[in-house]
Amino acid sequence: METTQFLDGLLAKYPHSDHYYTSNKPTTQGLNSMFLSQSIYSEEQSFENNVTLFKTLGRNGYNTVFLEATSQYYNDEFRAYKKRFGMNSYRAKEDLERQGYVGSSGWGFHNDVMYEETIRLLEQNRNNKIFIVTKTIDSHQPYPYCGFSKDNIPVTIQDQNKNLYLKAIYWENITLQKFFHDLEKRNLMDDKTLIVFTSDHNPHPSQNDNYKRLGEGDLRLSLAPIPLIFVSTNLQPFDNFNSKTFASQIDFAPTLLGILGIPSPPEFSGKNIINTPEERSYAIGFLGETIYYWSNEQQIKTDMYSGKNQDAQEKALIHWVQDLYVRYFQ
Repeated sequence: METTQFLDGLLAKYPHSDHYYTSNKPTTQGLNSMFLSQSIYSEEQSFENNVTLFKTLGRNGYNTVFLEATSQYYNDEFRAYKKRFGMNSYRAKEDLERQGYVGSSGWGFHNDVMYEETIRLLEQNRNNKIFIVTKTIDSHQPYPYCGFSKDNIPVTIQDQNKNLYLKAIYWENITLQKFFHDLEKRNLMDDKTLIVFTSDHNPHPSQNDNYKRLGEGDLRLSLAPIPLIFVSTNLQPFDNFNSKTFASQIDFAPTLLGILGIPSPPEFSGKNIINTPEERSYAIGFLGETIYYWSNEQQIKTDMYSGKNQDAQEKALIHWVQDLYVRYFQ
C-alpha cells in the first residue's frame, strides 16, 4: 500500500509480531504495561524503589532516556513519569524548545524533530550503552498531522474519501524512512543497535468518518493489536522467534531484557516472547474492570468485579491477573 510502503518493507524484512495486543490504555496506562510489565494500573505502583524496565537497564550499565513530543505539564508527566518509570533523563516539548527546535503545533513537536533529536542522542552516545524511548504524536487522535503539502502527497491518497488519517500515516511512513536512512548514513545501525517500532495503545473507537476505517476486523476491539517490529543488522537473537506468537505489552520489558541477556525481575508479569512456542503463547489485557485473554485456541473476556455466571476458566483468569498484580508489591 502506498501509504505504508516503507513500513510494509520493514514487516517483510525484520522480525515482528502478528498478534501483539494493547494491555491497557490510554497512554500512561499503556506505558505502564510496557515498563512495569503490569496489565492492571494503579497509583500505588508508583512507589519508591519500584521495579521498572528503566531501572533494571540502569543497574546494568545503560543510560536511560524518555523523549516525548508533548508538553511536560500534560497530566503532570514531568514528575509523574520520572517517579513511576525511573528513567535517568526525561525530556519533553519544553526541553526541545530550549535546545532551539521550532515548529511545534497541535499536541507538540512532530516526527521530523523527534527523530532528529533521537539521531543526535544516538550519535552523542555512539560508544555508550543507552536506551531511548521516543514517543511521537503525529498519528494520534484527534489531531493527526501531515507535514507535506498537497502537491507532495500521492494522488491515490488524496483521492481517498476522508483521508485525514491516511495522510498522517503517510507522513509517519516517510519520516520513519528518513530516520532509518539517517541512521545508516551516520553509521549508527551497527550490530549492537536495536530499533523497536511499537505503540503505547491501539486507536480509540470513533464514529468520526476519518477514523471509521480503523475499526475493522480485530481493530473493533476495545483493546486491539498494535505494531511490534524489531529492526537490527544482528538478527541472531531472533532465530527462534515466531511472528504468530501471541503477546501483549506486559511482555515488552521481559522480551527486551531477554534479548540483552538480562534476567527479568520476578515482579514482572510478562514473558520473553522470543523463545515462547506459538502453541503456549497468549496475550493479556485489562481495561476498566474487564480482563481480556487471547490465544490461538480461545478468546476470553470477563469482568473482574461484576461478572455473572462466570465459568471455571474465567474465575481462574481473574485470580491469575490479580495475583500478578499483588506480586508486584512483594
